[in-house]
Amino acid sequence: MLKRMIAISSIAVLLITLAGASVFAQKPEGLDRGGGKTPVVDDTPPEVEISSPQDGDYVTDEVSIEVNATDSSGIAEVLCYLPSGPVQTARRVPCSFTWDPSDVDDGTYEIRVTAIDKADNEADAFLNLIVSSEPNLPPEVSISNPIGGITIFGQVMIEIEATDDFGLSHADFFLGDYSDREKWDLGSASTQPFANPSLPHHRCDGRWGCGGAI
Repeated sequence: MLKRMIAISSIAVLLITLAGASVFAQKPEGLDRGGGKTPVVDDTPPEVEISSPQDGDYVTDEVSIEVNATDSSGIAEVLCYLPSGPVQTARRVPCSFTWDPSDVDDGTYEIRVTAIDKADNEADAFLNLIVSSEPNLPPEVSISNPIGGITIFGQVMIEIEATDDFGLSHADFFLGDYSDREKWDLGSASTQPFANPSLPHHRCDGRWGCGGAI
């Protein structure tokens, strides 16, 4: 009987306490009113890049376009929109697409790649290729200063002359054995006439080769 009275008293105290206070209930994060998990909305687009060829490259024949894409929910599809021919698709990454520019005129053409994740978010990557019916041959280059075979002392200006049908971007200078160019790297020049004044003073009783590479 005593235990029952204590239990009733405890309930009464609990009811009184609740009646005199404000009670707040908050749904735990990630749960709906029925106790289930709240759906997570994925509105983040995937990341997509064209790894090869490089933007501005010249092409004369069939080229392979290498693509990679990533997303937390996974990649559902990759579409490649080419200047000519049908849209190409891939469902696995990394992937590659092939374009044959033989049926277009010489000029600059844009390629667009669209990656779609499993939540239907999209992202694009773009690439410009220059189509030329003429083969892209290596540039012609010669060293105009110093003249080969002479003895030099101190610092000497290296000058080269170079031409190319598709233009030149820069010239690299090296000294000695070309296969060990990192050891004898003399730097680069990005404007014509290409020149580099950093040929240092080395021993004069030996024969050295110096050169430029485009």
